[in-house]
Amino acid sequence: MASLSRRNPHSAVGAPPPKVMDRVERQWYSAAGCPISDEAKLGLGVDMPDGFKFVIADVRVWRGCTNRKAGDIALEFFFDGTLHELAEHGGESTFIDKFAEVLERTLQERRIRTFREKVELRRGTPKKVDDEEASLIGAPSEQDKLSDTEWKSYLTQKIPDTGLGVHSFREAGCVLMFVVANVTVSEAAAETLGQLCFPEYFPIDGREQKVVYPDLPWPRWMKGMLATTVILLVLVLFAWFFTFRAALSQYHGES
Repeated sequence: MASLSRRNPHSAVGAPPPKVMDRVERQWYSAAGCPISDEAKLGLGVDMPDGFKFVIADVRVWRGCTNRKAGDIALEFFFDGTLHELAEHGGESTFIDKFAEVLERTLQERRIRTFREKVELRRGTPKKVDDEEASLIGAPSEQDKLSDTEWKSYLTQKIPDTGLGVHSFREAGCVLMFVVANVTVSEAAAETLGQLCFPEYFPIDGREQKVVYPDLPWPRWMKGMLATTVILLVLVLFAWFFTFRAALSQYHGES
């Protein structure tokens, strides 16, 4: 599928967010247009009972939501496919159940992963390893070591409730078609999803995540677009050349 096999050529546009907005929602607005991580593509796909899989392609702020509860974040999940395929492979109710399972599993897995990272930060690095060597081997340095207060604060945190509410489905796209699920989730779940989908925009406890960029080829259509652009540029240059030469010949003829 296109969402898994090719690199997304888009980047975040950094649209200005509304004036009244909490931190998590502001981060989602800042990440608008940025391609989601490979980990999110693999983890947020919805497997239907008949074996068909809706692959996640994008997640964005649902700007048109007007009926969300206080504290919820409105998001749009874009999946490869069409509404016809959705109806063929179980329908909306089945999709919602499977999607809820995916979100709950994702939050649990992120909690486990974060716990392991916290344990490493709690332990720190051996005294024989300096900060420069620690950065080279990917180990936490003494500067990054988790304090007692941070560790106790983390242990008291609970796995966030998804607070999932699926409001509607729609189709989007032209060449590539997507099934869009318009949903609302709790603020804690939205932050965890943001850390998974857009790690460069969602730090964990104020610490920037290490972002591993995908080593995937660009979409095939980009080669065609680049070739078309080069051809059109050459034609424009030729057109200007002949126009200038004709104007110059006419000028010398008159003089």
